[in-house]
Amino acid sequence: MARWSGTSYQVTKDKKLHIITAYRVCPNNNINRISSLSTYAQQKVLLIQRGIHNICPRTQFTLNIINTIKKLREHPDDYLLLTLDANDPNEDENYGMKNIKEECDLIDAYQHIHQDLSQFPTQNRGSKCIDHLVCSPNLLPYIKKIGYVRFNAAFDSNHRAIFCNLSNNILENYCNLAIRKIRMVGTNSTNKEGEKYITYLHNKLHCH
Repeated sequence: MARWSGTSYQVTKDKKLHIITAYRVCPNNNINRISSLSTYAQQKVLLIQRGIHNICPRTQFTLNIINTIKKLREHPDDYLLLTLDANDPNEDENYGMKNIKEECDLIDAYQHIHQDLSQFPTQNRGSKCIDHLVCSPNLLPYIKKIGYVRFNAAFDSNHRAIFCNLSNNILENYCNLAIRKIRMVGTNSTNKEGEKYITYLHNKLHCH
């Protein structure tokens, strides 16, 4: 339904980092005027086709993303990072950002690190922050930098981009383990090439 995409990384032997980027459709303030080509209308049709009636796509998004995050975090030590164009200023809207954070135990990383609770526009026609980066509390120590860029910086968009730099320490032990495993396998040319590749990736992580 074009609502989110994500990937999971094995960052240590026992932990994964789950990263999700998501989009929640804008509110539909007038159902009689909404275009049949709008994302809201398209998602509404898809929900009806799946047998889900009398519920708005925004509410269904919240219910579904909460369910997905809870499944991903069945291992409580796993890390999770969610970047979301929520079309929601992080206030008390029913089935909105507040529900996602509370039910999934997520923290607004920008607000937490910068101690900034102010509302500033992240969409050029708006007046409030509707784009968010939230994460599991155990990921906070690995966030080196986080922030919003100015409008149209490096690419054309009516939204601000969010950036988040993670410390390579979250991966370092696992990378070293992978190198040791390759070294223990043997000394044939295939393993040597594999060792070189893992070492190269490890060095790249240190540099970036």
